[in-house]
Amino acid sequence: AIFHFIFLLIATPSIFAQLPCGQSIDFNTWNQEGVAASGNWVVGAGGNSVLQTINGQSTWFVSPNDFINVLIQGSIQVNTAGDDDLVGFVFGYQDPVGVLANPANTYTKSFIFDWKQGTQVYNGLTSFEGFALYEVDGNYNYNNVFYNEFWARLNTPIITVMDTDYGNNGWNDFQQYDFQLKYTTDSIVIWIDGVRIFEEDGCFEPGKFGFYNFSLSEVNYNNFSYNIQYDFDPSDTLICLGDTSFFEIGAGCASSFQPTTAFTWDFDDGNTASGVDPYNVYTAPGTYQAQLISSDPFGCADTSIQLVEVMDYP
Repeated sequence: AIFHFIFLLIATPSIFAQLPCGQSIDFNTWNQEGVAASGNWVVGAGGNSVLQTINGQSTWFVSPNDFINVLIQGSIQVNTAGDDDLVGFVFGYQDPVGVLANPANTYTKSFIFDWKQGTQVYNGLTSFEGFALYEVDGNYNYNNVFYNEFWARLNTPIITVMDTDYGNNGWNDFQQYDFQLKYTTDSIVIWIDGVRIFEEDGCFEPGKFGFYNFSLSEVNYNNFSYNIQYDFDPSDTLICLGDTSFFEIGAGCASSFQPTTAFTWDFDDGNTASGVDPYNVYTAPGTYQAQLISSDPFGCADTSIQLVEVMDYP
């Protein structure tokens, strides 16, 4: 897609009123999730940065809103040389919600991306240096003394490891890293400092975005922003003259597009359309740039282009 970097939060109308396009994010509206004693998230002056100060169990600090079809970016920095554990972020986050009063049997659902500075064995389990991406979906006992599943990043009844990149690639003390997350109905792509770490295809649901760390203190998150991201696919990029070309957002994955998002199509032959899944009949041979423009009431926009070649009959 070709991005116009104007920020948009995919949210309910009430949240739209609170956070219109381009407004700075206020982390004072975000919430700590999980066991209260596991984290201490301190929002900085102005509300555009947050520092986690406790060396404890897994802790989350998440948005009040759901995200889907967005490009999210921000920065992470560990401001201590005294530890080497896990830092990262979560997305598609649905549970747990709030600080847990009775954490013995709590449903947990989220994608977790984490990054460890050095390989370490604890409680008989190894946590490897490097990156991991996994999905958590199931009931978890947060009364455990140590969260083995989140430490080892292994397949368990509630954890599905989607990808790993272990090696001599841990984060450095006091260095700021810029991340980007593309999270759409049919793809997950993660970059660190412009280097693509993971790319996964599938069908994904809306969920909250948040920051995450485990057994690591003095972690600062800032420079958070996001913009809409809508890609589409033609039924075929090479068609015969007079054939019908169908266009679809989200690669056929079931999704609930926000009713406030408008979709305008330009098929490059004088024909236009609106909606999620239009079609077009090209009446002359040539190569056309089919274009999708997504926009919201606040002027946020994303443009995506696909080429369609129309062949004449011999």
